Formats: sequence, structure tokens, C-alpha cells
Amino acid sequence: MTILLWLAACAPATLRPAHSLGKLEGAGSVAAFWQPGEALYTLECDYFADSCPGFAAPVQMEFRVGLGRGWEIGVRGLTPPKGVDVKWSVLDERRHETPLSVALDAEVNVDLALRPILRGQVLLSSNRLLGDDLAIRPALNVGYWKEPTLDDADAHGIGGLAGVFVPVRFLDEQSIAPYVATSYYLPWGRPGVVILWAGVDLGPWLEWTGLDEKELGD
Repeated sequence: MTILLWLAACAPATLRPAHSLGKLEGAGSVAAFWQPGEALYTLECDYFADSCPGFAAPVQMEFRVGLGRGWEIGVRGLTPPKGVDVKWSVLDERRHETPLSVALDAEVNVDLALRPILRGQVLLSSNRLLGDDLAIRPALNVGYWKEPTLDDADAHGIGGLAGVFVPVRFLDEQSIAPYVATSYYLPWGRPGVVILWAGVDLGPWLEWTGLDEKELGD
């Protein structure tokens, strides 16, 4: 039963960088979270208990793939995926000559009771090189979340994440980026909820490519 719960667990919001992946490039991440204070999710429950709609596995996974022209699609949560999001990089350090990436992101998710979890966010990040094979990437995600709490299926309000990635280059074109982050959810008329994250992101080493013909599909 525990295994079934983990497979069906919903996916809390995780930190995302704002730059896009190249066309058909992939990236993935795995992270663990901890909730101080008032809980948004329960981590242990009987499958038939009332608290189960808020159950979430403490380890979350995400996979993203680039679609070209700054578009990206991702799936999150343990198998089968429990969240799908679409991202478009308006300003993109990979495609534009800019020190800051800005993206729009929309996500649809469900919990065990099939209550919808909706998030619309603005993503900000900036990749700063510390050497040939090392960088630091602060990131901020903020927007509107409709995310049920353990006792309020209609909860909605402002949510966001702030954190920092530390990408390290390997195999010339790939990177491994440990990161730490905190998320904050403030449902209207309710106490705020804080979640602390630690994880690692695997993907291409970020370099400026410009709008080449391969990406545009011309």
C-alpha cells in the first residue's frame, strides 16, 4: 500500500530556471522537501484516510524537453506523472543577448482526490559564470496558485519559490546543478505555508546559441 501511495502522490511546486532548452533537448531533476510549521501536505497516511488527498511523496522528480523557439514542456511527480506544465521563455539567455531570463509557466496537477492544482507563474533566473566549468544561477518563481490545503479544497492565493542552482559542467556540454530553494504559499484568508527544498538538476550546460535555423525548424 505504501508503494501505491508513493506512485499516486501529488507533486508540490519545484524551482525552475527561466531559460529554455534547445529543440528536443532534455533535462531532469530530483529533489526532496521538508515542511516546517503548518503542513500543506501529509507525508504518511492510510490510503482511505481523510487526509490522503494532501499526501505527497517527500522525493519529487521532473523531466522537461525543449520544443524550440523558447517553448518547453515538462512532467512532474513520481510515476505516473501527476503534473504537466508548459513554459515559454520571453527573454532567454540561451537565445537572446540578455543577462536575465524571463519565462511564463502554466501547470496542471491533481491530488489523490482528483482535486485540481493549478499554477500560473512568472519565472526569473540569471546564469553567472564563476569559471569555465562552474556557474551560479539564482532563480525566482512567483504567481497565482490554486492549491487545496488539507482542510480547504478551494484554497487559492499567491505562491512562489526562490533558490539558487550551482551548475557544474561535465562531458563538455552537460551540467549537474545542485540547488536549494524555499517555497511559500499564501492562500487568501489562511496562514502561509513554507516548504524547504534540496535537489539536483541535470541538463545541458547553458551557452548562448542564438536563433539558429535548426531550432526554428527552417
